[in-house]
Amino acid sequence: MKYEGVIRGERLGVGEVNVYIDDPKRGVKDITPERSQKLYNHSPDGFEYGYSGSGPSQLALAILLELMDDEGVALRLYQDFKRDCIAILYGNKFDILIKDIEAWVTRRIEQAQGGA
Repeated sequence: MKYEGVIRGERLGVGEVNVYIDDPKRGVKDITPERSQKLYNHSPDGFEYGYSGSGPSQLALAILLELMDDEGVALRLYQDFKRDCIAILYGNKFDILIKDIEAWVTRRIEQAQGGA
C-alpha cells in the first residue's frame, strides 16, 4: 500500500460523508468519489457507509483505488470489501487502519490463489 495511517470518515449532514487518509508521513489527503465513479458510478450522490448499498459501494471502490492504485484488483475486491468492512461501520465517524485494509486485501488475494 502506498499509504500508512488511518482512513477517517464522518457524516457532515444528510447524504454528505467526508472521507480522508490521515498518513503520519504524507499528511492528510481527501478521498473523493470522482475517480471511482469513472470506473463504476454506483452513487452520483457520493459516499455512504453502514449498510450494503450504492453509496457504500462507491466508498469501498474509492478507498481501494486510492490505497492500491491497481484498478483491476480494486474492481475485483470492492464489493467484498464493502460487505466486510464498509457496511459494518456505524455512527457519525469512523476510522479504519490502513494496515487492517492491507491485511484484508492480502487474505483475499491469497484465497483467490488457493492459498488459504
